[in-house]
Amino acid sequence: MSYLVIGDVHGCYHTLKKLISENHDDEVIILLGDYIDRGYYVSKTLNYLHLLKTKHPNMIMLRGNHEQEFIELYSCFKAFGSVYETTLYNRYSFLKMDECSPKTIYDFFSSLPLYYETDSFFASHAGVSKYPNNSKEPNDPCGLLWNRMALKALDKLQLHGHTPTLSGPLYNEISNSWNLDTGACFNGSLSAVKINEYGKIKKIIKVKTVPKDVGMESIYKDN
Repeated sequence: MSYLVIGDVHGCYHTLKKLISENHDDEVIILLGDYIDRGYYVSKTLNYLHLLKTKHPNMIMLRGNHEQEFIELYSCFKAFGSVYETTLYNRYSFLKMDECSPKTIYDFFSSLPLYYETDSFFASHAGVSKYPNNSKEPNDPCGLLWNRMALKALDKLQLHGHTPTLSGPLYNEISNSWNLDTGACFNGSLSAVKINEYGKIKKIIKVKTVPKDVGMESIYKDN
């Protein structure tokens, strides 16, 4: 068994499709969260991931802090009514474009796990902090969705995103961890690693952001 672990997508639909351009029937695809916000093609990204999931039923989509923010805002909308409706639809314009039910998106994001673990690696959105935290609490500032502090060294490899590093993917020897967020939504790149069942890196993949995913297509054409 081998795995393809992909960093933060943030609505960069065309870049994601370019990264997943080959047959992955022999791999488990794991996405580290943050599918929405920032990039121009959130709706297309979510639809594509849904279709990809039908082809790869064992695909793992983890929750990111941006999905958690949607969950929290929708919860406010449900609790306090229309006072939050405008905020919800203005913040998440893909709801208007796709005429998608906020409840459907809420249920989907709420179903996403905070981590995926095997005997050889641990994958989460922000990593396991070395500082005290409640890692299973989605709103803990040092938890698996929000941590930006140093990571705890586990007895296995860690894979995470959340903190952009345009020069990455970045390996930290102290925590034995890979940061796979290489700033796709900031005109950086979308990155992934292929690993085997023993947690050994087989291949590092880094795809430059497709300009139109971040609204820069006209700039590239002019040059």
